[in-house]
Amino acid sequence: MTYLATPAGRRATMRALCPILLLMGLREAGGGSLPNGTVCPPGQYASGPAQTACQACPAGQSLSDAGACAPCRPGAFGQAAVCVACAAGTYATGQGMVGARSCRPCPAGRTTFTPGATVCFPCLEGTAGVGCAACPGGTYQTAMGATGCQACGAGRYSTAVGATSSLACVSCPVGMYMSGAGACLACPQFTTSPAASSAPAECRSQAGYFARRAGEAAQVCPADHFCPMGTTQPAPCPPGLRAPAGASICTMPPRDILLYEVIMLVLWWALLVLAVAYFAHQRLHESFPRVATVIRVAISTEKAPTAVELE
Repeated sequence: MTYLATPAGRRATMRALCPILLLMGLREAGGGSLPNGTVCPPGQYASGPAQTACQACPAGQSLSDAGACAPCRPGAFGQAAVCVACAAGTYATGQGMVGARSCRPCPAGRTTFTPGATVCFPCLEGTAGVGCAACPGGTYQTAMGATGCQACGAGRYSTAVGATSSLACVSCPVGMYMSGAGACLACPQFTTSPAASSAPAECRSQAGYFARRAGEAAQVCPADHFCPMGTTQPAPCPPGLRAPAGASICTMPPRDILLYEVIMLVLWWALLVLAVAYFAHQRLHESFPRVATVIRVAISTEKAPTAVELE
């Protein structure tokens, strides 16, 4: 164990095992050692027995398993004598690249899914743009390699992130409208809107309220005024009609309603009497000619009286 713990012991062991390691396909991980027994750190090597200091690999190269400097493979760049893989979203096609700037960013609509890539791939459905970001709420994307997401459209929204179909978009319900951020927002107080509304201007006052401008909170309709849905200015009740605050129609007072019902009842009975009298008159008029005919027939068939009889 003491023999393997010393640098010289490790070197002697590696030399003794070198033929076996070559047969197994392995390589010495280090970059050699100096004549004084110092082992070169990772990324540095000793080129010969006369070398008194470890040397670093040139820019764009790193120490291979065989102990020699080799260009960084495609998809990586050299940094401090070490090859570093290009970050996700970037790529490099050449060998021996130097510095992180050597990795080029993928264009919009394409990206790499792992570090150390040599080519960019199209964005998947539901993603788009630089880095293939997931489509935010209110948008979707059905195609691959898209540079932008498609909006749900006026009056429609989606809370799903990364939606891949327009089926994820639904209409804003009654009383809500589509905001510029692609979300459904409630109409101001005491106002409402039809389904699939796309702007706050489509919010109108509810029945019994009024809003002078569309998209503003509505106010209660004052007494003796009426405010149907969508009213911008309360209208006064016609003469003889009244309305409490918050009314959408004007009605008669209860006392007037009772009087009205009595008058209507009297008129109804009067019409009924007139109708009965009319039909009775019509019946009598139709039957009178028949009665007159019977009387004439009876008179004509009766014998005329003689003078004696008259006496």
